[in-house]
Amino acid sequence: MAWSLFQLAVERGPARIRLASLGFVGLFAAIAVRLVAFGHGIAVKPLQGAMAVAALVNGGDLITPTLLAGRGPGHRLRARAVIKPETAAAMRDLMRLNVDAGSARRAALDPIRIGGKTGTSEKVVGGVYSKEKVMTFFVGIAPIDAPRYLFLTILDEPRGLPETFGFRTSAWNAVPVTRRVTGEALPLLGVQPWTASTN
Repeated sequence: MAWSLFQLAVERGPARIRLASLGFVGLFAAIAVRLVAFGHGIAVKPLQGAMAVAALVNGGDLITPTLLAGRGPGHRLRARAVIKPETAAAMRDLMRLNVDAGSARRAALDPIRIGGKTGTSEKVVGGVYSKEKVMTFFVGIAPIDAPRYLFLTILDEPRGLPETFGFRTSAWNAVPVTRRVTGEALPLLGVQPWTASTN
């Protein structure tokens, strides 16, 4: 339901959201907005989430993903400027800062500059959020200064291990998995290391 509101905003403008299903929007505003900040009350499919994150870092264009080679973004553009380019630049800076000094430090892949966002959500079990069962994710962007690739790792019900000191959050599992994948994939994809002269 929430994703359809996002699509409505992109396709028809924010004014349509206020007019659409006032009962749901009122409920969403009153309850869900308070919960969304820490990952409750909203759900999207992984590909939808990746598509939204791509728009956050690519300058603001919403582009339909594809698995077909040779189909440039121009053919798949759904909406231009869903966010301002300066907002996209700020998001890239925040994602880079998260890898430099935040919860995604284990994603660092110097000399290639990575940015990303971690997430750990409690699963719904029997209609309530479980304190025992979680899903973790990490979305990594490479290279963060000129995004070309997005890596999304999702782990269902990870367990704390001795090497993670018993922690089961994204920083301890999804982030290192993504780092291993990007460490192998990016050189094969021709991503060049970042240097001060190329920034």
